[in-house]
Amino acid sequence: MRRAIYSPARRYDIAGTPDICEAFGAIRCLADCEGSPDFSLTVASREGFATVGVHSCVQATEPSPRAGTVVQLAHKLRFSPPAHEFELCRYTVQAGAVGLPVRGFFQLKTIGGGAVQMLLQLKVDDKLPTSFEACEARIPLHGRGRVDDVEANPGNGSVVVEDNGPDGGTLVWKLNIKRRGMELSLPATVRFGGGGAADAVIAAEAASLVSHSDVSDPFCAGANACVQIIFALNDYSVGGCTIDPGTVTSSSSAKVKVQVARRVLAGEYLIWNSLGRSRRCVPPGEELPAATI
Repeated sequence: MRRAIYSPARRYDIAGTPDICEAFGAIRCLADCEGSPDFSLTVASREGFATVGVHSCVQATEPSPRAGTVVQLAHKLRFSPPAHEFELCRYTVQAGAVGLPVRGFFQLKTIGGGAVQMLLQLKVDDKLPTSFEACEARIPLHGRGRVDDVEANPGNGSVVVEDNGPDGGTLVWKLNIKRRGMELSLPATVRFGGGGAADAVIAAEAASLVSHSDVSDPFCAGANACVQIIFALNDYSVGGCTIDPGTVTSSSSAKVKVQVARRVLAGEYLIWNSLGRSRRCVPPGEELPAATI
C-alpha cells in the first residue's frame, strides 16, 4: 500500500496577502491474496480531511471521530480489491493543517547593465523526521536575453543554468538536504547578453513552438518573479494523515500482512519575489485591489 501527498503552496511575504498551502493525496493499493476477500482499513488525520473520490470497488466509507491525546477524524473504507494495483481513494487535507517541510524567502532586483541580483533563503522544518530524497529550486529568468554569467555562492549544493537560449534561461539550485533545521542561502548575480538579429529569429521560432504550460510566463517580467521549489520525501506526511496497519482486516481467515509506504511530492510550490508583484486568486467576497498602471 502506498500513499502519495502533493502539496502545492504560494508564499508572498506581502502584508495583507496570506500565504497559501494546500495538500491533496491518493492511496494506492495492491492486494496479493487468493480468492476475492473483502478488506477494510482506517485512514486518520490529526486535523481532518475529506475523501473526494473512491475506486468503484469501495463498498462504503464511514467517517467517525477517534478519541486519543489528539482529536482525530478517521475514515473507514471497505472494499473488494481487483487483482492489480489501483488507486483506492483521493483526499484533501483540511485548510490550515498542512505543515511545509521547507519554507523560503526570495528577493530579486535589477541592477546596472540589466543584470539582476537575487537572494533566496530556505529553512528546513525543525521537526522533519527524514531527509529529502531530492530537492531543488528553479528560478526562471526569461525575457532578459541569454544568460552570460552567474556569480553565485550557494551555502549548499550547486547552481547550474538550464534551457539557456536567446530569451533567457532557468537558474537551478540543486540542494543536498540531509538533516532537519538547516538554514540555506543563495546570493547570486546574473548577467545577460544582448540578442543579435540571428538570436531574435531563433527566439521567434522557438516561441512559436512553446506550449502554454512552458515555464515562460508573460506576467513574470521585471520584478515579477518567483522560485519553484521541487522536492520529494519518503516516510513523511504534510497533513498528519496515517494508515494504521492494525486497522487493516480481511474477510478471509488468512493472516493479513500489511506494508505501508508514504511519499510527499511538491506540487506547484512557488515563492514570489517580495520586491515585485504576485499573482493569486481572490476569494469570493473579497474586494479586488485597485489597478495600477
